[in-house]
Amino acid sequence: MESADGTRAELLARIEQVEGEIDADRYRPGPWTLVVASLRGAPQPIRESLSADVSRVSRKLHLRGGRATMPVAAAITIESIALAVGGTMAAAGCLAASNVLALTGGAIAVTALQPIVKVAAGRMLGVGYEYAYLKGMEPRFKMEYGSYLSRPRGARVLFHLSGSIGSPAAALAVALFARGRIPLTAEISWAAFWVMAAINVASLALGLAGIGRIGPLRTADTSCGVAGAEIREAIATSTLS
Repeated sequence: MESADGTRAELLARIEQVEGEIDADRYRPGPWTLVVASLRGAPQPIRESLSADVSRVSRKLHLRGGRATMPVAAAITIESIALAVGGTMAAAGCLAASNVLALTGGAIAVTALQPIVKVAAGRMLGVGYEYAYLKGMEPRFKMEYGSYLSRPRGARVLFHLSGSIGSPAAALAVALFARGRIPLTAEISWAAFWVMAAINVASLALGLAGIGRIGPLRTADTSCGVAGAEIREAIATSTLS
């Protein structure tokens, strides 16, 4: 018990030190990464007890540049509307034999379904979300990072793998609906499905191998890449906690 209390106190002190540097506007990248690495190796009860502190500091880091945000519900509504519009356009294009309309709708659906699936999976696995923000024209979702780190590793792996489902599923749906109606849309959608599946498999393999980047593909930027890194770390530490 004393050892666990000591570990928790040490980690909390390091978290608060980073927070103090952020509040004083003198934080430089590096210390938070080391704190997170130590947290990942801590027992789950300690991670859970520090969840609110981790989320608070992560939020401050993410908002340092004055990033504009929106409620998660509003962003999900935007994505859901986009999915409905894209799906309707794709279906209408298939029925009207319009490749342009079908492929445009399919592209919208491919973009919109992925975050909806991942946010839903995250909530089911106990990963919270704090807000959304725009990156280009698309909403992105900020995790409640403490809730993520406090989850068992198996849940974190499933969470990231869920991020690889939505886009290929949307492309597959368009390909199946277009089959026999407009062959060009079906062929392009099938090709998109296989390209995305290949990228996901490659990212997972890179993460498992501990390779951070190949050309423009950065492992940490992909859900499967992070899942692979989590699995690699689980093998190395022989724990799924």
